Amino acid sequence: MARIQRIGEHGAVKSLRRGELLLGLVVVLTLMGCGVDGQDTPEPEPTTADVVARCTKAMGGSNPPAWREEATVAGPFGLFGVGRDFQGLGVRRTSRGFFLAKIPAVLDGHKSVILRVPSESIGEVGLGYGGFNEPRSVEGAASSVQFKPCTDKPTTSWPGGLILVNRRPVTLVVELPDGQQQPIRIGRL
Repeated sequence: MARIQRIGEHGAVKSLRRGELLLGLVVVLTLMGCGVDGQDTPEPEPTTADVVARCTKAMGGSNPPAWREEATVAGPFGLFGVGRDFQGLGVRRTSRGFFLAKIPAVLDGHKSVILRVPSESIGEVGLGYGGFNEPRSVEGAASSVQFKPCTDKPTTSWPGGLILVNRRPVTLVVELPDGQQQPIRIGRL
């Protein structure tokens, strides 16, 4: 079997067989699949969303207690901030002619919700949340995002927003933890 030589920390030459290298690689990859405490990481719950916005992609800090006063809400979920009217500072036009509205998402509690673009609006609006890079076009954006909140915070918020063909109001659908679907209308006439 072929041997690979490497120089150790004190200049000594060490030989490793390829089999030893492969075994080491297998051990490292196996350990990477385990949780911090050595337990298997739980299987991700199934989702029908295009993108999953996890706690690791959430914004740091705490949310204002009265965030709902400045948000459009559906149950525990809301779209927050000035960008949700598709006017002014919260919206900019991209080089491709689309409108990008910065609208953070906020979720109270510890149960997931899914935000969807209804089928009749696909091609007019796209979602950019969950670490998804800023979409360059409506077609390149997600049409659904599952928001998985942090378990160590009462409220979780994510950066992101919508990409739009025009500034007309849109209705999105929020699938709540109990399975109900609630419309959420944003934008201003």
